[in-house]
Amino acid sequence: MIWAVIFLGVTIVFLGAFKIIIVSGFSMAPKYHDGQALLMTRCANKVRYDDIIVIKQEDQGEVIKRVIGLPGDVINLKNGLVLRNDIILAPYTSDAEIEVVYVLGEDEYFVIGDNYQDSIDSRQFGPVTRDNLLGKIVSIDGLP
Repeated sequence: MIWAVIFLGVTIVFLGAFKIIIVSGFSMAPKYHDGQALLMTRCANKVRYDDIIVIKQEDQGEVIKRVIGLPGDVINLKNGLVLRNDIILAPYTSDAEIEVVYVLGEDEYFVIGDNYQDSIDSRQFGPVTRDNLLGKIVSIDGLP
């Protein structure tokens, strides 16, 4: 009986802190592929460059993207390039006809898919806010 209570308690804590996410699409290939199950932590207090996060996007639902811009950064899309604070973020590209500058607010992030040529991300829908952040992807080896 005690083991059942302990198991139930651990399960409740796990479900409160984590969620299983199923990859849909190819925007994060080759790192993650369509149908792959990932573990997301709901505790995403500290977001850093290159973190893989899950965001709630109105027209797409839950999407997985890489963070390339943090609060205070200036993201510039021009001449087909993506720049962060005047540094080119190769290999990422943007539509050559688009020229826009985003100054990220205190709760804004700029995200992009690893398969950036087949990704709908901040280059199209702009920065995402902390309110839309559902969590971060974690992996057993510590390398999301």
